[in-house]
Amino acid sequence: MLLYTTIPTIMAALHRIKNGHSTLEHVTSTATSGLLQHYYPITSYICTPEVHLDTEFGGHKKPDYTIEKLTNGKLVKVLFVEVKSLVNSNFNDVLDQLYASILNTVDVQGGSFSVFVIAMKGTKIAILHFTSCVGLLDEYGIPNYKGFTPVNYNLTPEQ
Repeated sequence: MLLYTTIPTIMAALHRIKNGHSTLEHVTSTATSGLLQHYYPITSYICTPEVHLDTEFGGHKKPDYTIEKLTNGKLVKVLFVEVKSLVNSNFNDVLDQLYASILNTVDVQGGSFSVFVIAMKGTKIAILHFTSCVGLLDEYGIPNYKGFTPVNYNLTPEQ
């Protein structure tokens, strides 16, 4: 697979984030959309922008993108993505918003739940894993933020 840095459209979108004058979220979302299309091809995945996830209280949560993989003829959620502009936002706010979206999905699907997460703030990208088993993470001393751990976190053999 080609590296995203060799794709002119993605690089132009990233350049616009870094060197442009707009601080609106859609500028970051353009680059995010290109990256998702590149790494999650339509032959195996489907990307839905702003999925409304109804809550038991009548409200809804919506991650900016939800990636689902076709598995045994069914679409299964594998990735939630939240996008923020380069300024006036922080990663904890992004994760808090994703947390609410993911918990809503857990409530609907039931049981323990695990999914990958991408938080993109301008050109900064965090790729994380979320599990609803926060108690186990804490019990084994695995650093986390509300169940989010970086995908590059190395577990010890005991963990």
